[in-house]
Amino acid sequence: MRKKLHKIFIFILLVTFTQVGYSQLSDLHYLPPLKQATNNEAIEQQAIYLSTPVLSSFTVNVYKGTSTSILTSFQLSKTTSATYSLTDPLAP
Repeated sequence: MRKKLHKIFIFILLVTFTQVGYSQLSDLHYLPPLKQATNNEAIEQQAIYLSTPVLSSFTVNVYKGTSTSILTSFQLSKTTSATYSLTDPLAP
């Protein structure tokens, strides 16, 4: 009985951690609306840092809201990360 419970416990742990390990890798991400804490002021001193474990270079397009026009683009790879400053939306 104890051996069976031990096997069930290990199975549950493996299933749980396997699912969590792959939860952040995707080809499409959405950010929630960002705002300052007070007075609806513009966003200050905030940035989005982009990185990937993928070896080959690929393009990341940034859109504003539901717009279909590209705001800016980045080339990412495992050796080349990017930073997008939210204070100046046109500065990569």
